[in-house]
Amino acid sequence: MNFEFPHWLISMLIAMSLLQTFPAFAQEDSFQSSGRSSEQIIRPFSGETKSRGIEGLTVGYEFGYFNYKESGLMQDFGAMSGVRVSDTILVSQSPLVLTAEGDLLYGSLTYDGQTWQGAAISDSMVDYEANFRGLLGVSFGGRNVALVPYAGLGLRYLNDNGNSAGSYEREVGYLYLPVGVRFRFEKSARVRFGISAEFDQLLLGKVKSFLSETNPNNPDVVNTQTSGDGFRVAVSMDYQFVGMGVRIEPYWQHWSIGNSDSQFIDATHSGMEPANISDQLGFSIQIEI
Repeated sequence: MNFEFPHWLISMLIAMSLLQTFPAFAQEDSFQSSGRSSEQIIRPFSGETKSRGIEGLTVGYEFGYFNYKESGLMQDFGAMSGVRVSDTILVSQSPLVLTAEGDLLYGSLTYDGQTWQGAAISDSMVDYEANFRGLLGVSFGGRNVALVPYAGLGLRYLNDNGNSAGSYEREVGYLYLPVGVRFRFEKSARVRFGISAEFDQLLLGKVKSFLSETNPNNPDVVNTQTSGDGFRVAVSMDYQFVGMGVRIEPYWQHWSIGNSDSQFIDATHSGMEPANISDQLGFSIQIEI
């Protein structure tokens, strides 16, 4: 089975210019001066906006410190940065909120562990991470306070590749179910705060190890992961400048994944992806386009 997650996933992210939600909110008096009534103010993630749909696109910078561990075997850690984008739609005549969001990160990480043959190794790794999520939520609340429970589907892709002898490229892909809630409240016409909490249930994971890079006689092995979960928590502050909105959002993403299945490498050896834990602490700075 060929593992083609990264190619179409990255293409999708680039095609969408990449994707995090940004409320497109404005002051009431600015709408009135342009001839619109206060009832026409569009405020994503607030319960008052039921009359028509709107698209809100944001793009920004993201930074994260990544730490991946396989207990007693290896650790992969370091800083990654890249771009994050989101598009939000309020469905006309309903409280439904549709969000597509994603990011693409890159970094040079440190690997401390061992080769697949068991030899100790310390190496620098080039890592890429891509995430894409489609979410459907229901908005409750009013002008100043909003609560949005949501669920959807998520894709996560990670690629790492070492530089020293005995290292090899590895691709990891998750299909998962995110279920969470966002809470937002306005402090003033220009300032809004928010908090979100999310549980992520792994549906399917695939890990492709390019063992042929260590020895042409070795096959490339694809392992399947079926057990694991994670969570994501974030806080945010939005500030509305004249003609532009800015959001700052620190976050913590955690994954705990169980042992994969085992696949034969040759007649006498087999390989599996051990249970692992990963944490990513970071922040994003986003602007409304």
